[in-house]
Amino acid sequence: MVPLVVSALVLGVAGLGDLRSLARIGWRTLVLTAAVSLVAVVLGVGMVELFQPGRGMAPERVAALSEGAAERAAGITGGAAPKTGLELLVGIVPSNVVKAAADGDLLALMFFAALFGVGMLLTGGDAAQPAGAGGGGGVRGVDAADRPRAAPGSPRGGRPAVHPHRRRTCTRERSCQEGW
Repeated sequence: MVPLVVSALVLGVAGLGDLRSLARIGWRTLVLTAAVSLVAVVLGVGMVELFQPGRGMAPERVAALSEGAAERAAGITGGAAPKTGLELLVGIVPSNVVKAAADGDLLALMFFAALFGVGMLLTGGDAAQPAGAGGGGGVRGVDAADRPRAAPGSPRGGRPAVHPHRRRTCTRERSCQEGW
């Protein structure tokens, strides 16, 4: 799951084309998240007011449940103090990306992947473009359609007759450059 999240975010941000698109999508996402959260809160409060859960319970049962809930809440809140807003923001930045991936800290990985994608976006050029975006995608190697094939009866057995250290850099328009 970790490689999927990281690669999707990096390529998604890098494939936007410019930082204005990223900012526009970021603001839309923030507004949509706030609107959906507001609808969820209003819906939840409305349902509680409408159905009034626990209204017909016996007073003894309410007292027993309240007592048990107080004990459980005391056990939960007896731990460390909650983090402040600044501590939460600093905690998003991973000190070690590999450790964050191993620990499953997805928020830190998402932050790293988004910044990595922004870095790719700012570098520009073909290396920053995803493979399907019209650029070369930074992919080096021999394109399968351009591979010379050995004769079926040759000692190579039909495998490509390309020197192992020789590579071709090809763009989507099939313009290739030979190189070592």
